[in-house]
Amino acid sequence: MKDILDELAPVKSMRVRDKDVPYMTSKWKSAIRAKRKATSKYLKNKTQENWERRRKARNEATKQRRIAIKDYWRKKAEDLKTKPRDFFKTFKPFLSAKDCSKTAEIQLRVHGTVVKDQKQVAEVLVDYFAKIADGIGGNSAQLKSMDDFKDHPSIQRIKQESENLSLTPNVKPVTQGQVLAALESLNTNKATGCDDIPAKVMKIGAKELSQPLTDLFNSCIHNSVWPSDWKHGDWTPVYKKDDKYFKENYRPITVLPCVDKVFEQLVGTQLTAGFDSHMYEYSS
Repeated sequence: MKDILDELAPVKSMRVRDKDVPYMTSKWKSAIRAKRKATSKYLKNKTQENWERRRKARNEATKQRRIAIKDYWRKKAEDLKTKPRDFFKTFKPFLSAKDCSKTAEIQLRVHGTVVKDQKQVAEVLVDYFAKIADGIGGNSAQLKSMDDFKDHPSIQRIKQESENLSLTPNVKPVTQGQVLAALESLNTNKATGCDDIPAKVMKIGAKELSQPLTDLFNSCIHNSVWPSDWKHGDWTPVYKKDDKYFKENYRPITVLPCVDKVFEQLVGTQLTAGFDSHMYEYSS
C-alpha cells in the first residue's frame, strides 16, 4: 500500500522560510535564487566554468544585499525625522540584546543597606514621591490664604479690567460630537490605567461609546461630582539618571483611567477658554 501511495501521491518536500527581513528587495531575492541555482549546478558538475558562474552569482547577491540594507536605512532615517516616536521602536533591537518584556526589579540603598524586597522598595518610593515637592521654592512657595493675594498687582489689574465680567467657572454640558472627537483623538500608545480599559478599545468603539459617555459626563457636570474611581492612578517609578540605588534618581509616572482623561480634556477645554482671555491678558 505504501509503495502505491509513494508512486501515485509522492511526498513532496518544501522549504519553510522565515518571514523576509524588512529590507528585502525583489532584486536581492532574484540574486539569491540565481546564487542557489548556480551553486546547485556547480555541485552537480564541478567545472571551472560552473565555479565562475557560482562566484559571480554569489558576489551579485552580496552586492544586492548591501544595496538593500543601505537604501532601507536611508529611507528609514528620513521617515524618522517626521515620526520621532518610531525612533526607539526601530533602533531598540540594535541598542540592547536583553529581553525588555520583563519588569526589572528595583533595589534601593536605605541607610546604608540595600533593600531588595519589592514591597519595602514600593513603600520607600511612595513615601518619597508623596513628599517630592516639599520645600521647592523655599518659604515663598508655602501655601497661603486667599487674603494674602488680594492686593497683588496682577489680581488688582484683573479685577479692574474685568469689573463687568464674571470669572466664575461655568462648565456647560458636553455634546455627543465633542465626546466622539475626544475619543477618536486618544493616543493608543499610552499605558492602560487601573480600570484595565485600553485607549485602543475606546477609540475603536468611539461611535458606540460616545452617547452613553455623554450622558455620564453631563450627569457629573450637573451634580458637580467627579467619580472617586477616576481619581485613582497607578504610580510607576521611572529611573532618570545617576546611581540606580538612590530613590532621588527616580520619578513617578501616574497612569490614570482612560475615561478620566477624556472627561478632563472636555472640562479643561472649557475652563481654559473661559480664563485665558482674562487671566493672561491682564496679568503682569
